[in-house]
Amino acid sequence: MISLERLGSWITKNPVIIIAVAILLTVVSVHYALQIESQGMTTESFVSKDSALYQLYDHLYQENFGRDANVILIEGDDVAKRDVLQAGLRFSDQIKQVNNVLSVQSLADLVADAQSQSSGVRQIPSQERINEILAGADPDQLQALMADRGHSRMIVAMPVTLKEVQRTEILQEINNAADFAEFPAGYSFTVTGDPSFQASVVAMMSSSNGSILALAGVLMIVALLLVFRHVRWPLLPIPIVFLGIIWTFGAMGFFSIPMSMVTFAAFPILIGIGIDYAIQFHNRIDEELLKGKPIVESAISTVNHVAIPVIIALVITEAGFVALLSSSVPMINDFGK
Repeated sequence: MISLERLGSWITKNPVIIIAVAILLTVVSVHYALQIESQGMTTESFVSKDSALYQLYDHLYQENFGRDANVILIEGDDVAKRDVLQAGLRFSDQIKQVNNVLSVQSLADLVADAQSQSSGVRQIPSQERINEILAGADPDQLQALMADRGHSRMIVAMPVTLKEVQRTEILQEINNAADFAEFPAGYSFTVTGDPSFQASVVAMMSSSNGSILALAGVLMIVALLLVFRHVRWPLLPIPIVFLGIIWTFGAMGFFSIPMSMVTFAAFPILIGIGIDYAIQFHNRIDEELLKGKPIVESAISTVNHVAIPVIIALVITEAGFVALLSSSVPMINDFGK
């Protein structure tokens, strides 16, 4: 086709422009890739914010009754000892000053509040007084905070409506407050609960993403060396594909598409598809060169004969991804983007 021959001729005559545009796109993509937000398995991942179901959940439940909590487990020989409760009270007083923390429930607060009612001073009293307060405390309330003398829990309540960044900030403040409280040696301090779990999922995703992409690259190299070694420069498709991966990361940041377990699954697929498309061009131009044609004529012939089949395959692939946009589940919708 004449138009494709012209395109091939323009490509061979303007390599500097093509390289400059590729470098510019790469620089811009790196900038936007740094703005990608990681997302765990949140409600917004499964239900669209525009849906009636989410509106009911958000307005009727979350804004009026919804609370989330980080639960801190304390384990040791005796969690009701005076020095442990003093550390717990230091932690509680510190974390109550953090933005978006609604309340803190702990064994130390229970003892300090009881002491405040009797003496007017909110502090951890002597061990004898502690044992007296615990003996006279409501059994259900005490059981909720101390399963036995070796295990207790603190509950840091916060709104359900917080964003991922705000949850992470509170988790960081909890860890800082734990260091400030200086719990005695031999006592463990473990943060658990849904916010902590979501943060761990996001951290695990971030730490494993690089290794997954590296493994995909290594497998592609092995596959190319095994089945594509008959051509010159058999590994040439690899850097081209990873350049496309960088551009894809940039597009995600530009269009504010979060990085979730589902959206990241698209990258190994993109690597495989990209290798396939690159091989088509690579194999064809190598065949043209083996026929003794000049490099310019080989490039023009390659574009003329391979561009249309690859474009058709690309359109069909895109149609499959576009179909995912019809899903009402935001996470699947993001995968289609």
